[in-house]
Amino acid sequence: MLHLRPVSRDLVLAGCFAFALPFSAFAHGYTDDEHDHDHKDSMKAAAAHVHGLGEVSIAQDGAVLTVILDSAAYNVAGFERVATSEADLATVAMVRERLNKASTLFGFGGPKGCALTASEINTSVFDAKKVESAAEQEHDHDYSGEAHEHGNISAEYIFTCSKVAPLKSVTFGVFAAFPKFENLKVAFLGDTQAAATATAEKPRVTF
Repeated sequence: MLHLRPVSRDLVLAGCFAFALPFSAFAHGYTDDEHDHDHKDSMKAAAAHVHGLGEVSIAQDGAVLTVILDSAAYNVAGFERVATSEADLATVAMVRERLNKASTLFGFGGPKGCALTASEINTSVFDAKKVESAAEQEHDHDYSGEAHEHGNISAEYIFTCSKVAPLKSVTFGVFAAFPKFENLKVAFLGDTQAAATATAEKPRVTF
């Protein structure tokens, strides 16, 4: 079984950093003249937080494929509160296990022998420190406001392929792993730029 290992975002994007910045702007329709960096981040978070909808950013740099999935935590866990109950913690464990199986979430057409070499999952919903904080705040009458916070998830993967070829298609097993997803908005940057939408009924997109 493949296990996630903690790596920084910089490491995840190291193989295609030259692509990552223009790709982010392309994926979300921003330019530096239109929005400052902080506003881009807030707009991206708002766009990602739609139940049933996820955003996938894919960049190719030679043998390296970088895939970033941004979504409301609801789409993978069925809730957005910090997991504290036994039932929620069991769901979190299941979600982590499924997110670990990156090869079942993304099928690449074009390059061959693509193996996961680095990955990271970021979400406050699964954050142990926030779980501890939430448990303390359960005794505070002001905690009710915390319970209504939106929870997002960002899963980042780097694949290294043994046979280099332009990425032509991606088949998303995300829908089978997490049935609450209805649509994935996909943006790709490699030798070309492309955008597409995958659905549970049509999980394959071509570039």
